[in-house]
Amino acid sequence: FHDGTNSNIYNATGNLRIRAANNLQLETHDGEMHIKGIEDGAVELYYNNSKKFETTSSGVSIAGSANLGDSNKLRLGNSQDLEIYHNGQDSIIHNTTNDFVIRADSFKVRNGGQNEKLLDAFANGAVELYYNDIKKFETTADGATINGVTVSTGNIQINNDTGKIRLGASQDLEIYHDGTNSRIVNSTGALSIQADDININNAVNNEQLATLTANGAVELFYDHSKKFETYSSGIQFFGNIKNETDGTNQGMFLGAANDFQFYHDGNRSAVNNRTGDLRLLGAGNI
Repeated sequence: FHDGTNSNIYNATGNLRIRAANNLQLETHDGEMHIKGIEDGAVELYYNNSKKFETTSSGVSIAGSANLGDSNKLRLGNSQDLEIYHNGQDSIIHNTTNDFVIRADSFKVRNGGQNEKLLDAFANGAVELYYNDIKKFETTADGATINGVTVSTGNIQINNDTGKIRLGASQDLEIYHDGTNSRIVNSTGALSIQADDININNAVNNEQLATLTANGAVELFYDHSKKFETYSSGIQFFGNIKNETDGTNQGMFLGAANDFQFYHDGNRSAVNNRTGDLRLLGAGNI
């Protein structure tokens, strides 16, 4: 009926059914499409005569954006295990069952302005991590490459005997374990160790091997007992001085020109003074 302003179809009992021999279309008087139902096919929804939503044999198809308000969620799965939503502050992807898997031959993460790299990952290739659009970490076929300073609050572990820590533009410094021994290998220039105090101890850190002190002594130990020490006037020995090689050039030599010599030539022991007098001095009589 028409109420003087609008035309109305009113059903007070049961269902209201509209049937058509082929397609069912809802249009305005000027032919603008709003809803179209196709026999044995899709249902289509329109906005301003432009199709925006369509049912398909496998689900639905959307042409354009699907807008959800804050905290309204897109839920996927029989038990709605995957949720995608914005809570008014953050955008959230929430998976509640098993793994969350992203599949791609190339996977890239950018900032909100799409002008700064955060992460790049490539199938059969590297994973790259960035700081302020500068690459700082990259996996390689041999391990990983770090560009810059590495700060760790835990352990850095290489769980095999072929892996190495390589430092320098040409990887001139290597630190590694060869399966038997631990090695530090420097292939260019000098290997410098800088510290005011250097202590070299055994593996369980309960025995001194050597101690080096800035502006002070160098101390060498045997079985945790000091045997050699430098001091301001020279050196000190604690124990015996032993030379196990015979020969006139194998011994103890004193003086700027090695003029005072102690040695054993294989047959006899000798004290040889080659310049000036040999004097024996004492506090009393000699």
